[in-house]
Amino acid sequence: MAHDTKKPSRFCLRIHTVSIVALALATVLAVVAIFHIVAVFNENAKATAIHQRYEDCSNAVEDLLDASNYLTAEARLFVLTTDPDALDRYVQEMSVTNRRDEAVRTLQTLTGNSSAYAKLSNALESSNALSQRELHAILLACDAINLTPLPPVVASAKLNEEERQLSDEAKLRQAQEIMLDNAYRSAKERIEASVDSCTDELVEDVRNEEELSTQRLNGLLNRLYLVTALLLLITALSALANYVLVVVPLRRQERRIVHNEPLEEEGAQELRQVAASYNLMYEEHHRQTQALKMEAQTDALTGLLNRGAFDRVLQRETGDDMALLLLDVDLFKDINDTYGHDVGDRVLQRVAHTIAEHFRTTDYACRMGGDEFAVIMTKMHGVGRQIVSAKLDEIAQLLDNPCDDLPGTTLSVGIAFGSGVSNETSVYKAADMALYAAKNNGRNRYEFYKE
Repeated sequence: MAHDTKKPSRFCLRIHTVSIVALALATVLAVVAIFHIVAVFNENAKATAIHQRYEDCSNAVEDLLDASNYLTAEARLFVLTTDPDALDRYVQEMSVTNRRDEAVRTLQTLTGNSSAYAKLSNALESSNALSQRELHAILLACDAINLTPLPPVVASAKLNEEERQLSDEAKLRQAQEIMLDNAYRSAKERIEASVDSCTDELVEDVRNEEELSTQRLNGLLNRLYLVTALLLLITALSALANYVLVVVPLRRQERRIVHNEPLEEEGAQELRQVAASYNLMYEEHHRQTQALKMEAQTDALTGLLNRGAFDRVLQRETGDDMALLLLDVDLFKDINDTYGHDVGDRVLQRVAHTIAEHFRTTDYACRMGGDEFAVIMTKMHGVGRQIVSAKLDEIAQLLDNPCDDLPGTTLSVGIAFGSGVSNETSVYKAADMALYAAKNNGRNRYEFYKE
C-alpha cells in the first residue's frame, strides 16, 4: 500500500510564532493534550498486556492438552509395541517434566482462582484419573514381558490376582483393550471438553476486558479531539496548522487502528514518532503471532504438521470422501543405535520429505511423534486403492534405495477409507488396526482396513 506521506510546509514552521498570541491558553491546552496522549499510550500498553496474558493462558491450556495427548500416545505405543523407549518417555513426562501441573499453576498465577482455572483443574483431575488407567495397562504389559526393574510410578499400580494368573499374551491383549476401549476414549473426551470450556472462558474474559479498554480509549480520543478544537479557536492560523498537521493525520490513524492496519508516518513530528512506535509494536506483535501459530502447528524436526494439528484436521475432515494413512518407520531404533541420533533425525527428515512430496496439496502430511507419521487424504472423489498403492510403492522404492549417504528404510502402513469404516469404528482406529496387521505380517508392507 502506498504511503501518502506529506512533508511539513513552511507554514508549519511558523505555527509557534502564531501561537505566541495566545500563549497562556495554548500552554494550558497543550498540557491537557499531552496528558491525553500519554493516557492513550498507557491504554495501548494495557491492551497489549491483556493480549499477552491471554496468549500465556492459552499456551498453558494447550500445554495441558498436549501433555495429556503425549502420555496417551506413549502409553499406547508401549502396550502395542512394548518399546521400552516409549515407557521411558512416558515416565519422564509423568515424573519429571509434568507439564500438566505446571500449566495449571501458570493459569492460577495469571488468573487467580477464576472459573477458567477451575475448569482447567477439572481437566487435570480427569487427566490424572486417566493416568491411573494408563499405568494399569503399562503394568500389565510390563508383567507380560517380564520387564524389570519397574519405574516407581509404574510400580505404584497394582494387579489383582485374576490379572496375575493371565497368560502373557492375555495380559498384553487386556492392556491394549484398556488403552483403546470406549471408557478410555470417553475419559479423553471429558478432558478435551474441560479444556475447550476453559478456552471459551478465557476468550470471554478477554473480550470483556477489550471492550472496557476500547471504551476508555475512545473516551480519551474524544477528549483529545475537544482539546484540539479549543486550540483551533485561538487563531485561524493555529487552527489551520493543527488541522493539517494533527487532526487529519489522527483521523487517518484512527481508521487504520480500527481496521488493524499499520500507521502512516505523517502529520506533525510527534505523530510520526507515535506511528513509528506503534508500527514497531504492530510488526513485532504480528511476527510473534505468526511464529506462535507456526510453532503450534508444525513439527520442528521435519516441518510437517504436528500431532495437535493432526487431531484438529482429522476432527474436521470426516466423512466418506477421505482416507487416513498411518506410517511407522520399521526398526527405527536400530538406526539410532547403529548410526546415532543425528543420522536418525536425518532419516526422519528424508522420510517426511518423501511422504510430503508424493501427496497432493489438499492432503495433510503429519508427524505424530517419534518415527510415526500420518497422511490425511481429502477430496478423494473416487480415488481408490490403486492410487494409494502406487504412491506407497514409489515411496517405498525411494526410501529403500536412497541416493544419499543415509541408510535405507522401510515403512509399515495402515490405510483406512472413510467410506469403508462403520459407525462403531473410527477411521483412526481402523487405520491403526491395519497398521498393526502390517507389522504383524512382517513389516515393509501396507495393509488396507477390512471390517
